[in-house]
Amino acid sequence: MSDALRIPPRPSLEQYKKLARDCQRACKSTEPDAIRTWAARWLRTLARLQRVDMTAAAQTQIDAEVELIDRRWREFKRSGDRRDGPNSS
Repeated sequence: MSDALRIPPRPSLEQYKKLARDCQRACKSTEPDAIRTWAARWLRTLARLQRVDMTAAAQTQIDAEVELIDRRWREFKRSGDRRDGPNSS
């Protein structure tokens, strides 16, 4: 499995900008479930854009991916790793 987020079928620069802004807001939020909420919204949007039938199996897969994203975010926060970019140490 890749750590990369899936993208829409025909992504635009504006979609990437919105995704980045929404993710940044979620990361800065004091709401404990902000990343989980952001990830769920993003993955449901992708499913809709890709015309995925929202079967129980599809929802289960989305839920699993949301859980993975949330878990990785919480691990990152606990690690204390706060690098701002590739040149930070």
